[in-house]
Amino acid sequence: MRRIAALAVVAACSGNNAGLPPAPRCQIALPARGLLHADGTRLADAMNRTVALRGVNAGGRAKTAPYAPFDFDPATPGDYDAKLAAYLDRAASWGIDVLRVTYSWQAAEPTEGAPDAAYESRYDALLDGAAARGLWTIVDFHQDVYAEPYCGDGFPSWTLTDPPAPHDDCPSWSTEYTNDTDVMHAFDAFWSDTGGVQTKYRAMWSALAMRETGRAGVIGFEPINEPSEGTAVLATWEQATLAPFYVAMAAELRAIGPQLVFVDTTGLEGTLGSTGLPDLHADGVVLAPHSYDARAAFGGPPSPDVEARLQPWADLGAQWNVPVVMGEIGIPIDNAFAAVHLQRNLVALDALPLSGAAWWEYSVSAALWNSEHFSIVNPDGSETPLVAELARPFARALAGTGAVEAWDPDARRYTITFEPSADGAPTELAEPSRQTWQIGAIGACVDEQPGVVLVQPDPGVSQVSVSIE
Repeated sequence: MRRIAALAVVAACSGNNAGLPPAPRCQIALPARGLLHADGTRLADAMNRTVALRGVNAGGRAKTAPYAPFDFDPATPGDYDAKLAAYLDRAASWGIDVLRVTYSWQAAEPTEGAPDAAYESRYDALLDGAAARGLWTIVDFHQDVYAEPYCGDGFPSWTLTDPPAPHDDCPSWSTEYTNDTDVMHAFDAFWSDTGGVQTKYRAMWSALAMRETGRAGVIGFEPINEPSEGTAVLATWEQATLAPFYVAMAAELRAIGPQLVFVDTTGLEGTLGSTGLPDLHADGVVLAPHSYDARAAFGGPPSPDVEARLQPWADLGAQWNVPVVMGEIGIPIDNAFAAVHLQRNLVALDALPLSGAAWWEYSVSAALWNSEHFSIVNPDGSETPLVAELARPFARALAGTGAVEAWDPDARRYTITFEPSADGAPTELAEPSRQTWQIGAIGACVDEQPGVVLVQPDPGVSQVSVSIE
């Protein structure tokens, strides 16, 4: 287990480490970024350090035209680049290390056989800009209730026969999965490859993977967001259709490049907290389910025991022997418990053997897709109280074992104690640049660089302790 901290030890650990002497300073080279790989239930980098992913989804606004997680004017030269820089600079200032980036097939190929080069260029610019700021990215083919004509997003309208006009005015859009027979039949056609739609989808993914493989910062591909069974029986479909589909997609994508493959469960299972998807026994797979509290979705208070909610996903990852990254965790921003819900999720990530999570979501836009307000910033760009919870230190690349991490939200104090690896590799602790931090340490020296504290163990020490407050 990488992390064993829990709420019960926050006071003890922060109290013990609050008195750490000022950290000695030294010069430490920031390790070169490479690809990540799955090593059992952990994510590891090229130096075999355990990597934790903490980030946001980019984002709900990217589901519809002009398909970016922020408002911009396509007719104004340079406007996209300027808005993109501001968007990414802010994300990087939070100290996060990953973006799950919404990719729309509708945007990429609005007319069959005619890719939109401008959209692809903008998408790649987002990936490149994230990498330049030290952020990993996950390429997420995003769909909700199949396509825009059904109040959703993702699949192109040309994969449908005589579809209605696109719209996004459905606050209860998720009910379309079970209430709209056209949506169900669209998924039936996809899984059965009626009309060759799945064949065309795989060709899209092949081209996309070839374009993004080797791109700096891109650590993985997510074949499909929240897949749906259509009219099939869920349990049968997961075993007979979804699992073989994921195995085939993982093989195809991994044949193109070594990126990880993130596999999602259904949207309903993200609310229930369990899945019938069987172990895929496929190389390079990361289990990437979602976690939404059903009571919170309707304005009620979410369960305070987030750790119990996420534990089954950690257990399933252990059964499969794969890393688990929660692809989406979120709550409507107008819920009075929104900030504390994010805080509880981050504490649970400290405590559980999970490899990370991405908050849903981060958009800067006056337009709200289907009236949803989940963004960590308001439509006018002002930040919600959730930002203060997200922007805190964590061990983003740990060179060692036995780590105990804790966060005191009142004192805004992060502590970590761990046994350093024998090779003396540095550990990287995220340090949000939007604030000024004091660093204490025993058994190591540190080097502060933009957004990160590098920790170099002293020769021969068996334990390192660091505090950031």
